[in-house]
Amino acid sequence: MRPIPCLALLSLLLAPAPPGLASGQQVAAPPAPEPGGPDLELLRAGEVLVENTNLDETGGSARVQALFEAPVELLWEVLGDCDSNYRFVDGLLECEVLESTATRALTRQSVKKHLLAPRMDYEFATTRQPHAWIVIQLVSGDLQALDASWRFDPMPGGTGLLVTHQVRVQPKMPVPSWLVRRALRKDLGDMVACLRSLVSGSGSDERRQEDEKRCP
Repeated sequence: MRPIPCLALLSLLLAPAPPGLASGQQVAAPPAPEPGGPDLELLRAGEVLVENTNLDETGGSARVQALFEAPVELLWEVLGDCDSNYRFVDGLLECEVLESTATRALTRQSVKKHLLAPRMDYEFATTRQPHAWIVIQLVSGDLQALDASWRFDPMPGGTGLLVTHQVRVQPKMPVPSWLVRRALRKDLGDMVACLRSLVSGSGSDERRQEDEKRCP
């Protein structure tokens, strides 16, 4: 089973964690998504929805949902490949898998999101239920807190894969509030749209071209 190195800072993924891969602590699955009627129509139309954005003085949180018309196995493969991460994670400078077991991995990443933002170096542990969900937890580095999860569910009332990504971030060092706001409201959606194009999950050629324009 490939590790899941994906999900770099200020594309935003991680949180304070149980120490190391040896921990036997159980990690709960992310909550199941419950998109309502209007959201379902937007998702079926190919929109990438960024919702529940919450900003405060120290950071923020958001949820992204999108319909992928691609096999979950392919999406899983791309998320677990460091080389592929450079293609959809904006500002990713380094990505290295340090340890890996069947259900957990330890990954080091470095990110510089913007000219005015500091370089961020960190390590995170990944816990996953293959092809169902991923939870990422901060182990160490230049973040105070960062929680993230991915879920892969059948699209309600239709075909395709409903991908849900949730994240909460709190930088350790000062970061401009406008940059955190942009990361949550725009860059996060761009990342998911670009990821969709990389796995040929956009559906139509027109939507694929739009998704590709959102790649870094």
